[in-house]
Amino acid sequence: MSTVIKAERMKETDKARYFEMSREFYSLGVLWLDELFVKPQFRGKGVAKEFFRFIENSDEYGFVRLEVESENGRAMKLYKSLGYKDAQYISLYKKTNKSDLEKE
Repeated sequence: MSTVIKAERMKETDKARYFEMSREFYSLGVLWLDELFVKPQFRGKGVAKEFFRFIENSDEYGFVRLEVESENGRAMKLYKSLGYKDAQYISLYKKTNKSDLEKE
């Protein structure tokens, strides 16, 4: 017996199932921080440190994972000063056909 797998866009009726799967995944206690932006006029004033202090003292998360561009020296310095370590994680990307079509 073979299983047919079909990929399709999420519909309104799929939302409850998605949120159930999301809760199950995140119940593992990992917070994935994808974007952190501090406006220039507030940089260097401890805003990001306070943000991390708040998250790290929460009883919701056992781990915090974040991504940072290796060229972003200021952010790297901050994260390392807060005790974050290199996760030996490789992020890959590939342009899709849509990105080629947008150029035309």
